[in-house]
Amino acid sequence: MKRFALTALAVAIAVAGPSPTFAQEAATIEALDEKVEKLEREMEALRAALAELAELDRQRMEILQRVVSRDGAPPKAPPPVARKAPPPKRRDKSGVVQGRVKVPNGEPVAYVFVENVRGRAVKDRTVTMQQRNKQFAPGWAVVERGTTVEFPNMDAIYHNVFSLSEGNTFDLGLYRAGESAKSYRFLNAGVVDLYCNIHPRMAASLLVLPNRYFAKVQPDGTFRIDGVPSGKRKIVAWAPGSSVASTWTDVGGAGSEVTLTLEKRSGSHKNKFNKPYGSYP
Repeated sequence: MKRFALTALAVAIAVAGPSPTFAQEAATIEALDEKVEKLEREMEALRAALAELAELDRQRMEILQRVVSRDGAPPKAPPPVARKAPPPKRRDKSGVVQGRVKVPNGEPVAYVFVENVRGRAVKDRTVTMQQRNKQFAPGWAVVERGTTVEFPNMDAIYHNVFSLSEGNTFDLGLYRAGESAKSYRFLNAGVVDLYCNIHPRMAASLLVLPNRYFAKVQPDGTFRIDGVPSGKRKIVAWAPGSSVASTWTDVGGAGSEVTLTLEKRSGSHKNKFNKPYGSYP
């Protein structure tokens, strides 16, 4: 269409006469027409080349598919680069803590434990301490942290169990035989002094252990605790009627040996209001 328009323009110029200006324009148009034809030929050649490349690519894919079908599986990928396994975690060393405790005469029992290793609180564990004949029965107990202690009243008179010990302060209120026993779950480790708010002679001691690293002192005063985690550890000795004794030691693979001495303590105490008792029987 473009070529027809250009040819018509040239014919018009020729008919119009030999004007130099129009002759020059006709020559220019003819030159442009030749360039257009050249570009069209080049475009056709480019299209043919692209078609040939597409055909070559199709043939290459067919060859690859035949290779895959013949082998039954695609070419194997290169094996992954082997990574070094991380070094095993270093386990904390542990050691044995052993030694001797000097226990005052008259103490029914003594224990030694590691204080500064926190263990999990136990669940669904219950211990009973009765109130009978105006006394706690038994008069002492050793439990793990998380233990619930029940205090049934077996007397026909009222009792009021309480404690002002740090971390385990509680007050069960008044109740007597025939009424539902009250209890308390001890979630904090330490020594708990138990009393009755009515009867000053009613007293008991409860040791709440912080972990499983403890041992009962033998009749000859010796003890041994195995598997204590390494580090600087606080070793504590306890007996129901004595003040606790403690010392620090470095626990390692070679173990550690300590010596502790317990001292009797006064049995006097105040009521739950931290005041002297009245004249109760």
